[in-house]
Formats: sequence, structure tokens, C-alpha cells
Amino acid sequence: AASALFDFMVANIHFQREEFEVAAEALEVAVAKYPRFRRAWQNLGVIRFRASDYERAIPALTKVLKDPDHGVRVHAAEAIYEINGDIKLTLPVLIEGLKHDDPFVRGDAAHTLGEIGPPAKAAVPVLRSLLKDPNPGIRVHSAEARKQRFHRGGADALRPGLHFAQGGVGETLAQPLAGNQDVVGIQ
Repeated sequence: AASALFDFMVANIHFQREEFEVAAEALEVAVAKYPRFRRAWQNLGVIRFRASDYERAIPALTKVLKDPDHGVRVHAAEAIYEINGDIKLTLPVLIEGLKHDDPFVRGDAAHTLGEIGPPAKAAVPVLRSLLKDPNPGIRVHSAEARKQRFHRGGADALRPGLHFAQGGVGETLAQPLAGNQDVVGIQ
């Protein structure tokens, strides 16, 4: 594992110098030596994704779906879905992200599910439950995801989850929706 760490460090130096292909080669050596090196897989997936080398990005990003960091998993799932639309692989990771303690992970997962739209309809019950999240930002992300992609028109479904103090964020967001049933999303 120590030599894999050395290769990982060499890759990072090349990455900082914007020598991405050399960095990718060093990362491939690192994961060949230590196949469970998730950070190396993550960096390799990022390099391949940024280079639009999607065919080689997918295997690396798939390994990252097992990363202990939920945020890393959510972003890997988002990238995989962008590349190949594999909802069966990515949806469980994103739904798990909606249930995470970290509001940034929940928000990122909700946003990504909103972008995916109807293929992610299995997430709607969890998104609906997030309309009662203690974090106002999460309530907004959940409402946006549901409104943008799953429920075109009909602001009434959003009001209960967005209702907090009079004159607050929820009231401000619900007002424009009330007068226009064709609004798609909260801008």
C-alpha cells in the first residue's frame, strides 16, 4: 500500500501541473497496486470525466460509490447518471444521500434528483418528507426538485413544507407560485 500511496502523491503533483494524462497513468498504477484505494479511484474518475473520457470514467466512478464519504458518493452518482443515465446504479445512492445528517449532502442529492426528474420517481416520498426538514435550505431544495421535475403546476403541494414564519422564506417562495399554476421551479 505504501507504494500505491507514492503513486497517488505523484499523480497529485502531475494534476497540479495540469498534466492530467500523466496523473491518470499514475493513479491507474496506484489502484492496480491497491484496488481498494478509493481516493485514487475518485481522482481517476474526476480526471477522466473532465477529459470527457466517459468510457474510462465509469469504472472509476462506480468504485467511488462505495466511498465512506456520503458527499463523494452523491457526486459520483451524479456524474455516472450524467454520463450514461444508469438510474438503477445511481438512485439508491441518491436516496441514501437524502437521508444523510449533513444538510449539504441532502441538498446535493435533492438537487440531482430534481435534475434527473421522472426516472427518479421512487425518490418522491423521501423528497416529500424533506419538506418538513428542520433546515430551510433543504426544504427549498426538496420543493424545487419536486416542483421542477415531478409536479408541473399546482403550488398547493409545496405550501405545507414551505410554511415557516410569516414574511419568511416559505411565504416568499409560495407567493409567486400561488398566482401561476404553470410555474416550473422556484427561481
